[in-house]
Formats: sequence, C-alpha cells, structure tokens
Amino acid sequence: MNKLQTKIMEMDFKKTAIQFILLSLIIVVLGGILTGLMFRTQINEAITYHQTYENSRENVRYDGENREYRERGHDHEESDYFDLGQFTKPTIGATIVSITYAFLCLLIPLAYWLLVMAWLYQAASKTAMNKTLWTILGLFFNLAAVIAFLIVRSLLSVCSSCGAYQKAGTFCRTCGASLQFKCAECGALIDEKDTYCSHCGKLIMHDNKGKSTGLNH
Repeated sequence: MNKLQTKIMEMDFKKTAIQFILLSLIIVVLGGILTGLMFRTQINEAITYHQTYENSRENVRYDGENREYRERGHDHEESDYFDLGQFTKPTIGATIVSITYAFLCLLIPLAYWLLVMAWLYQAASKTAMNKTLWTILGLFFNLAAVIAFLIVRSLLSVCSSCGAYQKAGTFCRTCGASLQFKCAECGALIDEKDTYCSHCGKLIMHDNKGKSTGLNH
C-alpha cells in the first residue's frame, strides 16, 4: 500500500494524461480499423443484404389482401427477413480481435476513472487537504469532484517561494517562507500581486518572475 502511495505521489500527471490520450486514440482508431478489416466479409454481406431488401420493397406490388394486412399493422419489417445463416461465420482470429478490442475499449474509461482518483489523492496530499475524502469523492463523482476540488483549492494561499497550497497563515508549512508581505513605505500588509499599496499608494516593484520586491517581511 505504501509503495502505491509513493508511486502516486511521484507521478507526473500532465505527462501521464498526454500519454493516456495518445494511447487511447491509438487503441480506438487502429483497433477499429483492424476489427473492420477482419469483419469486412460480414460487413459487405450486411450492406448487400440491406440494399437487396430495400430494392425488393420498391419492386413488390401488394394485392388487396396484403394492403389490408398492412393496414392492420402487420407490415413486414427488415428484421422479419433477417437470418444470421445468410452471413459468413467469422473466423476465430476475427472473433479474438473483436473481443480484445471490446475489452480494451472498456479499459479506457476505467483507466481514466482511476487516473482522476489518483490525481485527487496527490493534489489533496500536496495541499494538506483530506486525501481520503477527495479520493472517495473522485470514485463516485469523478469530474464533478475535480471541479469541486479546484474551487476549494483556489481559496487557499499559495507560497511564492515553493508554490505550496495551504490555509492562511504567517509562514509556509513547506519551506518556512513568510506568507505575509508588508509595504516598504508604510508597513501595511499587502497582497504579493498588488502594484500599489492600498494604504499609502506607494508603487510596489516586481522582479522578472512577477514576485514583489522592495517589501518588508
């Protein structure tokens, strides 16, 4: 269990998401093409059968009895004439390919669901939130849980030094940097992204990384 938790915490989910999307597209597209090729005989027979049936409907003339029968709601449908015995039996290889393709297509949404749960576990752990709760919410609500998590996380403070999310406080719980910034002119508390001090109007300088400079911590 500890190894699994460590593995999840070390995962790069941005890279994993890209790999997952590419792999899913490969499975769906190439698997669909291969399955179509393996069943091309049956597909051609089905198309021919449908065309033959449509042509027969146009050419057949019903007598008075047949018209009366149809008016009573007993008109023949295409399914009435459908007979699987008219089609060539798929080969063993085609059957194996189709079953494998269907199985892989079922694995894609399952893998997606598990990846969302793993991301919620990692993100909740890094923000000191209840990782068990968010993982369970991901299990039952998936994308809705992700949206809810992002909303809650947006309400947290972010350390300008290490980028860790946390509840409002004086110092970062991860690197110990100050989470409060003061105006160098009047000493009032300000937001790191402020351009001017809201108390004295002094211009707040920022470095090329967007961090405030000339502040008293």
